[in-house]
Amino acid sequence: MGELLATAGLLKAQAEDLEALPLAADDPVEVDGFAALYSVREVLETLATVREAKRILGSIEIDLADHAGARWPKDDDGEHPVAFVEIEGVGAFERHARKDGAPKVKDDDDLYRLVLDTRVVDEESGEVLGPLDVAVLAYGSKSRKTGKVRLTGTTPAKLRAIGIDPDEHFEAQPRTGWTITPAH
Repeated sequence: MGELLATAGLLKAQAEDLEALPLAADDPVEVDGFAALYSVREVLETLATVREAKRILGSIEIDLADHAGARWPKDDDGEHPVAFVEIEGVGAFERHARKDGAPKVKDDDDLYRLVLDTRVVDEESGEVLGPLDVAVLAYGSKSRKTGKVRLTGTTPAKLRAIGIDPDEHFEAQPRTGWTITPAH
């Protein structure tokens, strides 16, 4: 574990050194005895490595939390789990059941056909919206910054807004396992 933290610290220090270095050359430069990140190519390669490491570490974190959560100590009567566990020199931790995932559409094609067949009346003008406008309401999101609309996928709230019952078209994505957080 110490090597992992040392490597992370080294990468952080190198990334902080980037602000002082020009990114035009392809040759690494020595900074404090270490070859500093220098070229755009090396920066992007390191960024890709860090992202892959985050993905792997995230998976390990989930496995460790499930392992710890399943073996969480019980209180003195042995019936209920203790509220938190304190590890000297590390900190106190709480266990929580993992939250369910976002609901998932049961059948994309059927829902899309239903959306296209749905008639929605514009509340301001009183006119019936065309199928494309209804599809944008059901599947689009408007940028707060630019005002542009892009298709991002539907949600139960978007379906409800155009008069479709989302409970008929979405299914829950239950998750089992545990999340371990620092105790407050």
